[in-house]
Amino acid sequence: MNVLVFNEAWSTLKIPMFLFEMQSLGARFAVARFLVDVPGIFLIAFILNKLLTTGDVEQIYAASNNAK
Repeated sequence: MNVLVFNEAWSTLKIPMFLFEMQSLGARFAVARFLVDVPGIFLIAFILNKLLTTGDVEQIYAASNNAK
């Protein structure tokens, strides 16, 4: 689950994107999106964690070890 949370947070919560949204779309939108994304990250990671089998998790770890 930690890997899923990290992966989703890394792809969603980027400071440059947040600053761009504040300038382009307004602070209200940027903060609202950030506040919706944080619980959404944990919810999606929890759901994916329940859907993945042990074999899937082992395959993900094997692929990440081969990528090094």
